[in-house]
Amino acid sequence: MGQVPTAAAELFAEIGLKLRAVRESQGLTLQEISSRTRINPAFLKKIEDGQLEGLPALAFVRGFVRNYMQVLELDDPQLSAELLKVGEISAESSGPSQPTGYYDVLTSEPSVPVAKIVVSIVVVLLLVWAAYLIYRVATPEPSESEGVTAVTPADSAPAVAAPQPAMQPAPAAPGGTNPARPGQAAPTPPGGKAPAAVPAAEARQGLRLTVRGLEPTWVRLSVDRATPVEVMLKPAETMEWDANEEFRLTIGKSHGVAVYLNGEEILLPEEPNRLIPGIVLNKLTLLKLEN
Repeated sequence: MGQVPTAAAELFAEIGLKLRAVRESQGLTLQEISSRTRINPAFLKKIEDGQLEGLPALAFVRGFVRNYMQVLELDDPQLSAELLKVGEISAESSGPSQPTGYYDVLTSEPSVPVAKIVVSIVVVLLLVWAAYLIYRVATPEPSESEGVTAVTPADSAPAVAAPQPAMQPAPAAPGGTNPARPGQAAPTPPGGKAPAAVPAAEARQGLRLTVRGLEPTWVRLSVDRATPVEVMLKPAETMEWDANEEFRLTIGKSHGVAVYLNGEEILLPEEPNRLIPGIVLNKLTLLKLEN
């Protein structure tokens, strides 16, 4: 996070002091808060110390504080109002934000104006159309005389169709039964069993996770137990990932996203503003959804 106004820093320090006082009164440690919220203990320490420097974007910090308050069962409207005030003061002093880090780049708008992209596409289409017209003009069409001379006496004579092997009757198999024709099932041998049916398609391989934003919400994702990544989803923004074995998903706001596994919707808790940590989605999950 960049330079923070003094007023915002002082207000944020008061918020951190209140959180620390409530935590200590309940006999909880920062490690216990971290295990319940899945927030880095170093971030929690900076929040309690009122240090905005070194923390992620302010949108993430507000989510961290809300989750912290939920674990403490702290319902303090004044504290929530102070948290919003910190964001307002920072926004007024910094003006329009510029992408400066990993999280900002994920949520920034493209720098190329849409009008330039549209003009470029139109120019390319016009060039392709002009090249096609030039090709048509430069390529002569065959004349009628050329078409007549191309016909030979052998072509004009009545054609006698030669017998095709496919039209000849198939030889009878032992026992008086004929072998199966293409497209037909093979006959059952006398006194035998019908052959096992071959599956129409191979079993579906791999997993695909689709997350669609409903409200501004951060999510943390680990694919096949790799190092987790965090992203910030906007409303109507959709992101997809592929995995071989499993996904592990943490959602910052329960009603902020819609989640689909291979096209099947994953039902999330209906309670609003709830942190959903450590959702495991694998092939067993998909099998339960399909059944």
